[in-house]
Amino acid sequence: MCLTKPAQVLAVHGPCATVLLDGASVEVDTRPVGVVAPGDYLLVHAGLALERVDPAAAAELEALLSELNAFAEEQR
Repeated sequence: MCLTKPAQVLAVHGPCATVLLDGASVEVDTRPVGVVAPGDYLLVHAGLALERVDPAAAAELEALLSELNAFAEEQR
């Protein structure tokens, strides 16, 4: 199963961007989504930006992933 996570663009340099993902700065390839700017939100998987999302959708997805992680921890 593949899981994409929302990440906020911090800086752009050429075809790559530095994004905030799970509290860490990560470099991702943004060529699949075109031009991005600081503040944009992207769905990221394995160092690749797959889709641009609006801030509300990114926040909703983060909340759902947090709930899923909490449930998984309870089951251990």
